[in-house]
Amino acid sequence: METQFSPEAEAGLLGSILLEASRVMPKCIEREISPNHFYDLRNRKIFEILQKMDFQKIDLVSVSDQLRENASEIPIEYFSELSDSVDVSAYSESYMEILEKTFRKREMLGKLQEMAVSVEKGKTKTTETLFQEIQKFRERGGDNFPEIIDAADWCEREPPSAEPLLRDTFDLGDKVALIGPSKTRKTYFTLQLALCVATGHDFLNWAIEKPRKVLVLQFEIKDAHFHKRVNAVARAMGLSADALRGNLSIANLRGADFRASDIARIAKRERAELVIIDPLYKLIDGDENSAHDMKPILAVFDRVMRETGAALLYVHHDAKGSAGDRNMRDRGAGSGVVARDYDACFALTPHRDNESAVVVSALLRNYAPQPDFVAEFWSNKFKISDLPAVAETSRNARKKQEVTATDAEIIAQADCSMSEFRLRLKEKCGLTDSNARKVIDDFPANGKLERFRKPGSRETWIATPERIEQLKLDWKF
Repeated sequence: METQFSPEAEAGLLGSILLEASRVMPKCIEREISPNHFYDLRNRKIFEILQKMDFQKIDLVSVSDQLRENASEIPIEYFSELSDSVDVSAYSESYMEILEKTFRKREMLGKLQEMAVSVEKGKTKTTETLFQEIQKFRERGGDNFPEIIDAADWCEREPPSAEPLLRDTFDLGDKVALIGPSKTRKTYFTLQLALCVATGHDFLNWAIEKPRKVLVLQFEIKDAHFHKRVNAVARAMGLSADALRGNLSIANLRGADFRASDIARIAKRERAELVIIDPLYKLIDGDENSAHDMKPILAVFDRVMRETGAALLYVHHDAKGSAGDRNMRDRGAGSGVVARDYDACFALTPHRDNESAVVVSALLRNYAPQPDFVAEFWSNKFKISDLPAVAETSRNARKKQEVTATDAEIIAQADCSMSEFRLRLKEKCGLTDSNARKVIDDFPANGKLERFRKPGSRETWIATPERIEQLKLDWKF
């Protein structure tokens, strides 16, 4: 019988109630959790007491007083251990699910024992009765049989409230994708999101209601370099070590013998409410272009969310070509099954005019659409930009060779420094900073523009050859 109950789930649910009774107890009522769902008699008695209390007034002191009055046989030390068994209530529904399953198994075993006695006394037919009882057991949800709900029951009550991680975007228990091409700083974007969730700070356009426990499993970057990135982003955000302590766990798994099936175990141990996988392809055993090979890892993610109650976010790369050319639903390399399997997706697309900026798009299953916006990477963190949300495509990308000498001459008609000239190329021609520098390097070779620096000056000027000659004459006199 000892195998037909879970001490961890019983303690976990009671601990979750003590943490957040106003949220967890209504869910217990909705799922018809009763004292009989608890196998340990001490836990059963504690739940009976909690049921009779005002959910809004449940706390350690009031429950301790009730125990002294109504269950003096339960040591206060045992109750204290329960209250320390969890520090987040995110897994409460997972604990309820475990209690329901173990309770049904105990019921089934009890029926089988009754049948054994009846058969022994010649009061029943073994095969027929066993079949009937197994059918009843399955219909009530035993043996992993899916629960069937009468829609009328739903219509008689309000649905349970969701627990958002990013308000109006995704919740606990959701599967989330972050997709972008290389060099869009996906890891920095993900790190900033993780730090914001761990500390309860808003992330770009999204509100975060309270701090949550975050687990980052990163498979690509060497420990020292990832350490450097974490420090850089945290300092850019003005976060101290104390602000993060206990809420952000990182597993550096580059080169490690790690299986996707290990994710749930680690997430449970860390009590994570958001699990981040960076990048997805490191966990794929097979061809990412094959739906057959992708489905197992997505199924593992479903199991992680079901067993832990946590949200799971994975970082995925774009296919080759211009990301801005593709529809949001077609983003991400490999099989299209990935694009149909998430509850929310963030896509990062290079900005047309600013190589330090990305257009951020969100595709949501459970919430209203959100407008695209621009985030610029500056001083080791992303910040909201007022640039128009115009993504770079194969049609609008300005290459350095598309800027003619005539364009540059017009820009450089007035005397200007090299730095000013570079800014004008970026603003007027829509060039990135690196392409503007290439243009500056190329133009002196064609004889259309020249450079000139006065002796003792730090500034180099650029203009037409005629204007440079005039500057030289002015300097001599």
